[in-house]
Amino acid sequence: KKLAPEWEKVAENLKGLVKVGKVDGDAEKSLTTRYQVVTFPSIKMFPKRATLNPYTKKLNKVGLEFSGPRNAKTISKAALANIPSEVTKVTLDNERIFFKEKGIKKVLLFSSKETTPPLYRSLSLQFRGRLRLGEVHESEKELVKRYDVTEFPTLMVLSEEDDTPTIHSGSMKHPSVYAFLKKFALAQKLPSPDDIDVKDITSLTVDNFKEKVIETEHLWLVEFYNGDEHVPTFDKAA
Repeated sequence: KKLAPEWEKVAENLKGLVKVGKVDGDAEKSLTTRYQVVTFPSIKMFPKRATLNPYTKKLNKVGLEFSGPRNAKTISKAALANIPSEVTKVTLDNERIFFKEKGIKKVLLFSSKETTPPLYRSLSLQFRGRLRLGEVHESEKELVKRYDVTEFPTLMVLSEEDDTPTIHSGSMKHPSVYAFLKKFALAQKLPSPDDIDVKDITSLTVDNFKEKVIETEHLWLVEFYNGDEHVPTFDKAA
């Protein structure tokens, strides 16, 4: 069964959260050998950070094989569950510590969820070092009252210069939240990959795999397929 139609849905589901790529196994045999791909299509998840091989002294990422049902819902759910987090759980006990760092704006998400949403986890990585993201559960009644939060989720940015928080009034989808937070983030020297890489699905080759997957701090979901797997309509997104 061809995976291409489901892979398009996966890319749409994960847009802005997880990088999605594809490798033509017929054309890129060195990559299929390196990552031990023996059947097509195969799906591998590459973690956010590379590790140092103690023998070769080179950085690499180990691709984790996805062996679940080949449908967009299941694949997307597995990828979202693996997004790491740099979000601080803010409580009455650690609030002062969270706000102690100077020179960087703080973001608070007031949530009724027991776990941190994938979108917020992903944003904590995208704005690492430029914003500090915290999360307050609705059970923290005193904090909820202090910040005058009446509905969940509520997202706000706080700065040292202004006692009044700026509350996000748009949708809680990635494009809207990313654009909102970007206005308050510290500047960076290089363009963000999330600004310049707008493709839903990236075609990966032996020439760009290291630069795109290994050397960037992104979670990648990559399909290894044989040459006739993807139809032209799929290729136009890459």
